[in-house]
Amino acid sequence: MTDTAITAPSVSPNPAPVEAAGIGTLRNASRRIFRTEFTALYVWVIIIGWFSLRIPDTFLSTTTMRIIMSDSAVTGILALGALIAFSTGSIDLSFGAMAGFSMVLVAKLGELYEVNTILICLATFAICLAIGGLTSLIVVRYKVPSMIATLGMASVLLGLAKAITAGATISGGTSTTFQAFGRGTFFGLPRSFLYLVVVGAVVWYILEMLPTGRRMFATGANTEAARLAGVRTSRIQVGGLLGSAALASFAGIVLAAKVGLASDSVGPPFLLPAVAAVFLGSTQIKHRINVLGTLIAVYVLATGIKGLQLSGAASWVEDFFNGAALLIAVTLAFRRQRQGTRPQRAQP
Repeated sequence: MTDTAITAPSVSPNPAPVEAAGIGTLRNASRRIFRTEFTALYVWVIIIGWFSLRIPDTFLSTTTMRIIMSDSAVTGILALGALIAFSTGSIDLSFGAMAGFSMVLVAKLGELYEVNTILICLATFAICLAIGGLTSLIVVRYKVPSMIATLGMASVLLGLAKAITAGATISGGTSTTFQAFGRGTFFGLPRSFLYLVVVGAVVWYILEMLPTGRRMFATGANTEAARLAGVRTSRIQVGGLLGSAALASFAGIVLAAKVGLASDSVGPPFLLPAVAAVFLGSTQIKHRINVLGTLIAVYVLATGIKGLQLSGAASWVEDFFNGAALLIAVTLAFRRQRQGTRPQRAQP
């Protein structure tokens, strides 16, 4: 009789290190999630809980929720525009002034010319886009640093807005039809918030799903390396600044329709919270700037500010809150960047 060879199942000679490695990986992943990727969400929950306990009658209301959603929509649209420029390596500091100029221009054109509101909005959008094109030409063609070029353009736009208003508030340039564009609700949600959702979805799709988005991030990370790899970096940078100008113009039009009047001092205050949201958002979800993180940051900051306002805080607290948020966000962003470039130790 022939003996039948029986093969025992293969067993790892020392399963303990494998199991320990798996547990260690899960533990490190959970620590990473709870410490960094979603910290803004935790802070958001804390803010909501704190003000819900302190001022429940005013904070926990549908009206307050809608106000936060509506008032922060313009900031969110501007932040997404800045994000587009930042992703290509350009620093746009003119989007706040561009929104204010767009707001003033659309109201003034409506006051001077009795034509279709859509034509007025398109004319305003085209003028703002042309100004954004001029800025991108200065940056790309003449190699002026984007921060300097956009800062100078912001001053130019502020001067133009003051020239248009002549120091007065424009209150008669918005029709009822135009105001309906920025006011009211749709399915119970403010229209301006729905505009933000649509813009966010479009920007997310471009940056995350299309090759154009990968080229934009490559240009922003290392322009020279991207150029050598075949990316038309000049076109990408022009597109980034044009995208920022386009969304700033749209935000100004929405703001004019929402408020029903226009002033030359409205736009610049949006600069700080929008930039803070972009940098704070870059510390969330991904290891770079991203749409979802930016939108979360916008509403974390907005919820905190609204809670402080309802609590009777002084007017200076809003600037202090936004400035502190920007400093913390930039510090966290640069800290993560340094950690990402730090060489890893070889495992024994």
